[in-house]
Amino acid sequence: MSEVKPEEMSHPAMEQLQGFEYCIDSNPPWGEAIILGFQHYILALGTAVMIPAVLVPMMGGSDRFLQSMRAIQGALIVSSSIQIILGYSQLWGIFSRFFSPLGMAPVVALLGFGLFERGFPVVGRCVEVGLPMLILFVVLSQYLKNVQIREIPILERFSLFICIALVWAYAQILTSGGAYNHSTEVTQINCRTDRANLISSAPWIKIPYPLQWGAPTFSAGQSFGMVSAVLVSLIESTASYSAAARLASATPPPAHILSRGIGWQGIGILLCGLFGTGTGSTVSVENVGLLGSTRIGSRRVIQICAGFMIFFSMLGKFGALFASIPFTIFAAVYCVLFGLVGWLPRPICCYEYYVHLLRWGSPSCSSPT
Repeated sequence: MSEVKPEEMSHPAMEQLQGFEYCIDSNPPWGEAIILGFQHYILALGTAVMIPAVLVPMMGGSDRFLQSMRAIQGALIVSSSIQIILGYSQLWGIFSRFFSPLGMAPVVALLGFGLFERGFPVVGRCVEVGLPMLILFVVLSQYLKNVQIREIPILERFSLFICIALVWAYAQILTSGGAYNHSTEVTQINCRTDRANLISSAPWIKIPYPLQWGAPTFSAGQSFGMVSAVLVSLIESTASYSAAARLASATPPPAHILSRGIGWQGIGILLCGLFGTGTGSTVSVENVGLLGSTRIGSRRVIQICAGFMIFFSMLGKFGALFASIPFTIFAAVYCVLFGLVGWLPRPICCYEYYVHLLRWGSPSCSSPT
């Protein structure tokens, strides 16, 4: 008999979380899936807007900005080769076989709790917006999650969308009413919904294309610095894959799947360098936490989210509209979602779970046993 390929092997269900109606291979109705995908898009948009908002002012004027962008492009292109080589050569899959659950558990915990710096301190920069968002999201997603309409747990699945819409409207009322006209610059940046004239300055349609900032420049020092960041992202992504698998009610990813994911992530970084995004691509930890909040691990929902990201990236006005959401609102959400990711290692304290994790299985959707 011919040897069975790893991707064709079936594996028994491992210890899974309870209460999942839709796991990785099952899909909610299209209407729910679209709203859930849009919810993931809105959450991912927070970080996507925050990082350029921090970096661009540090790049100075136009000439200095173009030089910096070309240097970043070159560094991203060079550093992407690390993940592409480790991923598609299956070297990272070989290394992953030696990852002990005792080592992965603290990495996942640090991944969640270590990112709290992007949560609570930023909420304090605009308390009148951040605190209502934090309280409302905790109440709806954790304490009222069993409220159902037509047998659908509306608040558990769509609490993020509902809370952001309500608090965003509240922040718009404060901005339009002149509450921040005489506030400090820090307060206005974190509270106003019309910061930097995002909507008025954005074009209606803009198609991104490779090398839009010019030919990339390559420097050994800059490439070395970016390679260091990519290596950190490599470890972070490996832990996030395990967290996402558990929150999607799937078995831990086997070595060949893990390695392939790292390879695709390297291709994502390469495309980021070619298109001049200014940043690379990595796992969105906050979206991993949202899987645990909604208890919907469907792959289709994430695919719809990707479709929204591509669609709105070409419609500048609409993308700028959503980007006008004060980052303090997202910071309040991070306080909850990063906590969910940090909580995941708790079940790993059981010896039987160590045994299950060491028996790598393929991602599958099956009823908890």
